[in-house]
Amino acid sequence: GRTSCGWHVVHVVGWHRGDSRRPERAAPLSAARSPRIYHRERVELVGRRSERETLERAFDRALGGRRTVAWVRGAAGIGKTALVAEFRSIAIARGAIGIGSSVTEVETCIGWSGTASLLRSFDPDLLSGVDASQLEILAALAGSVREDATEPLSVASALSDVLAALADSQPLVVVLDDLHWFDHATAAALSFSIRLLGDHPILFLAAARPVDLPIDLWRIVDADDLIVIEPTALSLGATRELLASRFAVQLGHIDLVRLHEVSAGNPLHVIETGRLVQAGVPIAEAMLPGSLRALIDVGLGDLDAADTEVLAACALMPKPRPVL
Repeated sequence: GRTSCGWHVVHVVGWHRGDSRRPERAAPLSAARSPRIYHRERVELVGRRSERETLERAFDRALGGRRTVAWVRGAAGIGKTALVAEFRSIAIARGAIGIGSSVTEVETCIGWSGTASLLRSFDPDLLSGVDASQLEILAALAGSVREDATEPLSVASALSDVLAALADSQPLVVVLDDLHWFDHATAAALSFSIRLLGDHPILFLAAARPVDLPIDLWRIVDADDLIVIEPTALSLGATRELLASRFAVQLGHIDLVRLHEVSAGNPLHVIETGRLVQAGVPIAEAMLPGSLRALIDVGLGDLDAADTEVLAACALMPKPRPVL
């Protein structure tokens, strides 16, 4: 579950990260027009009605004035990012402010990277009523002004005050995508904010794999305020619908069943297969994972900790031996 600082290829489905380059001229956080984090194609998700309904209930709870945390938990490729991005759009359509942060594994080792990503998603027009001293603290993290160091408690206090100010004007949805890769400094500041903002209309919407997280949600949030959503694998019918709606691909029943078995209903696998078939790749070749590593990763995601430890011990043996 713990990650290293090595390079990792991240596949993004259904939405696109905005251009995160810094502006050439530094400006205060309240004046800088930062790029949006989530620019997403309006693609209807398939097979996610139950998950959407659960998120709607979580949002309704937040609208009632109670800070709520929804954790979309699942293996790589199961559709967590697409689900939270879609619901962020739904919440905005219902009158909420939507902000978000998303990082990659390599950024885990960069202090405050998650906070900087979150701040760059703010609409500067919404910050006009926020205390200027708090914005100055956060501006250093967003790269808008030069600052050699920022005291963690000051950052955490400034972040919680800014989130509270936004939530006092409109309901607020804070998307934390790939939370398992957030740096520890950001995780500590967010933990501080989540604990303090219990009486504000805020929905913290986290997407993460089922591993130990840098934020211990079970400890900082009451059980009634934490909603865990685990997207399920696509059914055979949903797999057919996804291929047809996204790529206009119609597979024969035998090929469809085989793809469903090989992919285990993983949406990312189905989408990548559909993309290749649409490009003219034969279905038998298209449905294979892009690498042996990808195939192994999908299988390992279904194992519990004990099984993983056994496999790790076997891998360290000088000569492989049967374990059963």
